[in-house]
Order: sequence, then C-alpha cells, then structure tokens
Amino acid sequence: MTAAALLEGFTRTEIKTSGARIVAVHGGNGPPLLLLHGNPFTHLSWHKIAPRLAEMKAVLARSTGLPVDAIGLKATTNEGADDIGRGLAIAAHAVALIQRI
Repeated sequence: MTAAALLEGFTRTEIKTSGARIVAVHGGNGPPLLLLHGNPFTHLSWHKIAPRLAEMKAVLARSTGLPVDAIGLKATTNEGADDIGRGLAIAAHAVALIQRI
C-alpha cells in the first residue's frame, strides 16, 4: 500500500521555518492538531487515526521522508546543538507548523 493510500484525503506540503524545510501532510478543518511521531517512526504511524481526527480538526503530521531538513542536526541552523538546543528547535518548529495550518 502506498503512502498516499494510507493517508487518503491528506495533502503533502513543504513548510519553511526559520531553520528548516519540513515536509508534512495535512487534512481536515477546525482547530489545529499537530501529530508528532517518535523515532524510528514516520508520519505514516498515524494512518489509522489521522483520518478520524481530520473529521474534527485541521490535522498536520510531519514527515521524515525526503526532502526534509533534520531538526537539530547538521542540516539546520542548530548545527552542533546539544539536547536542550535540539529540544528547543523541535518546539519552535512545532509552533511554526501549527501557525501555518
């Protein structure tokens, strides 16, 4: 099954933040809901629940597929950041994503 079939009705988008270019999928209408997955998973981890959530919310799920700059890693402005710096970068990018829904 393809990624598009798993998240039918969702649209792929690229969002540029101050330190990264993030690939995400979005769907639905209503108050924003950002779905963040853990490592080693991807946005496809949400394929069973995201469509149901999109009936009530504007759902955004960040993709780890290419092209995407790795948050807190060399590809972003946080090159060499420690764990706290990476955590702050992830939080800042999450806020930027929600503001763009």
